[in-house]
Amino acid sequence: MKKGIIFLLATIFALSLFAEDFTINLYDSYGDGWNGGMLDVSVAGALVLDDITIDTGDFATFTFAVTDGDEVIITYTAGSWASENSYSILDNVLTELYVSPNPPDEVYTFIAEIASSAVGIISGTVTDGTDPIEGATITAGAFSATSVADGTYEIVDVFVGNYDVSCAAPDYTTAYLNVDVTEGNTTTADFVLEPFMGDNCESAIVIGEVVDYPFDTTTATASGFGSFISSPDLWYVYTATGEGMLKVDICGSAFDTKLAAWGECDDTTLIASNDDACYGERALQSELDEFPIVTGEDYFIQVGGYGSAAGTGDLTIVFTPNTTTVDYQVRLYDSYGDGWDTASIDLAVNGTVVLDDITLATGYGPEAFIFSVADGDEVEITYTAGTYPGENTYDIVNDEEVVIYTSPAPPEASYSFTVGASVVPNVFFSEYIEGSSNNKAIEIYNGTEETID
Repeated sequence: MKKGIIFLLATIFALSLFAEDFTINLYDSYGDGWNGGMLDVSVAGALVLDDITIDTGDFATFTFAVTDGDEVIITYTAGSWASENSYSILDNVLTELYVSPNPPDEVYTFIAEIASSAVGIISGTVTDGTDPIEGATITAGAFSATSVADGTYEIVDVFVGNYDVSCAAPDYTTAYLNVDVTEGNTTTADFVLEPFMGDNCESAIVIGEVVDYPFDTTTATASGFGSFISSPDLWYVYTATGEGMLKVDICGSAFDTKLAAWGECDDTTLIASNDDACYGERALQSELDEFPIVTGEDYFIQVGGYGSAAGTGDLTIVFTPNTTTVDYQVRLYDSYGDGWDTASIDLAVNGTVVLDDITLATGYGPEAFIFSVADGDEVEITYTAGTYPGENTYDIVNDEEVVIYTSPAPPEASYSFTVGASVVPNVFFSEYIEGSSNNKAIEIYNGTEETID
């Protein structure tokens, strides 16, 4: 029996030697905790973290032990404001393995792989292509260093493995290099940084109409422009190509956003701003719902987050030009003089009925009905016959009081035309002839099936 107990203890001890701690970090984009949301973490079928959460604030961290090959299952239970919640998983050498969406998936599963604890070095230089850059932050997983006056840096005791190394410096675009760190060796990673565009109003990125244009404010800094947005922000400039309305939204973003539009790089020129305007799970995202713009003018769009929030998202900009409408008329006639005897007309513009069951109640007419159209609109007229359809006719008069169409008697069941397109009248003078002395003649084209006296 003693041998069995000793063997069991030895086995447990041996297994524990190979166990390593993984880390799970919890985030809340609003900063008020998870509001009832929570996670369970199971390793190899055993629950190791139960109902972990952020009670208050925007961050909490937990660790759990795994051995190589363990199945890890993370179960998320949503609370209020689930779209504010996310989490990340780091392995035993603090390499980020996974970042959840907002809100997290209900279940996420992975197989643990223990990373080597052997170490190496990453070193190199940071320049703008000509001069060294001091104060740049170089990050490889959980390891980082800062460049000194001559632009050099060195990150020591980096665990062996593959890294996406980032290099960030104020007023420069973050650069990335992928490197392999090997045991006992120095890996060189030299960075050349480009000036950052869009980090302030003066360096705004030129943009036109876009749909789901990706952006990332995590690498931006806070411009400090105005008082509405205090988080890291990005700037875009849209030049109006016509007069109309501009709609801007970042509803597809993965963090709590804010959005503003300015007339100039002057904090007294705010045109519109918004914090929360989108829908459903996107209720914390922002939208500027159509503000007027003028041809040739620049409009500066500031994209940021609530408080200090930063993240990734999609920007959509849609321009709707102003449309000038004019009034047309449809005039109804009855040759017998007793009205249309239950006959009627429906008139639709671009598929929408704007005159419904209009009729001539009594008399010869004309009785005029007005409808508004714009250039290019499709107009369709549907005639429903009554008792004496042969008595009924109608015509269409444009905004210049010109008759552009006269129906036959009875009218056709359906007639359609495009506003602005050439409409040939049913009856018109097709030719004029002038002979000697007072001899003159005209030719009249009759496109109807009726006799004209």
